Amino acid sequence: MFDKLHLMIAAALLVGLLTSASGLAATPQSARDANNAGMAAYNAGDFTSARGHFQRACDGDHLRGCHNLGVLLEEGQGGPVDAAGARDAYRKACDSEYASSCLNLGLMLANGHGGPANAAAARDAYRRGCDGHDAQACFNLGNMLLDGRGGLADAAEARAAYRRACNGDFAIACSNLGLILFSGQGGPADAAGARDAFRRACDGENAPGCHNLGFMLNTGEGGPADAARARGFYRKACDGNYAEGCTNLGILLRDGTGGPADPAGAQAMFTRACELGHETSC
Repeated sequence: MFDKLHLMIAAALLVGLLTSASGLAATPQSARDANNAGMAAYNAGDFTSARGHFQRACDGDHLRGCHNLGVLLEEGQGGPVDAAGARDAYRKACDSEYASSCLNLGLMLANGHGGPANAAAARDAYRRGCDGHDAQACFNLGNMLLDGRGGLADAAEARAAYRRACNGDFAIACSNLGLILFSGQGGPADAAGARDAFRRACDGENAPGCHNLGFMLNTGEGGPADAARARGFYRKACDGNYAEGCTNLGILLRDGTGGPADPAGAQAMFTRACELGHETSC
């Protein structure tokens, strides 16, 4: 028997990278220059000088300067870790709709880093980041909307947020979009749309998405059945250390579904799945 369609709802917790040195047209030249000097110092490995330049840029209301200052303060580059200061720097940039800072502010608020945890404020920060086209902010917003963290659960809005994140090439969001399309959460069930979302997730090297696409190809959900192609996607999931992909590939190889039977290959897949923690394969 095949494992059921297996899907993941996971929060991404990635700190945004330093952004480019170019400033915004409305930013004073001196603040732009300070941010540019900060980027030059950072790229030269002089984090202490970079931190000072970014502080001056942020004091001059340069949004990228505030974001970059937040990153150095949060990571302790160029001086002591200052999570509270990082939160303030991100908030200043987010208040002026700098999307990457809204993402990072949301992460700090959600995790209680640099101050008290505040799920409602985190959800608002993610929404602002998503509105600014930050794909990860859209993904995190979708998670909170689906789970009802920081406010009422809203599966329809979660579906929309995952779609925006997926359209921004955030692979795990495509996998979660596939989940709610397949299950009919937040709108009509759409197996064909789910299959396409899982394909996009797999294209982005998301192993659960590869597994789910393999499952749909094998069972004929959302389009024609194609066990031969299912083998390939299960293998890709297994290569990505996704245990259920190894198990299901083993079943196809054992039974000769989608290609020749391969008992030795099947046993190798079951062993691999067991090593990855899939107890029923042991």
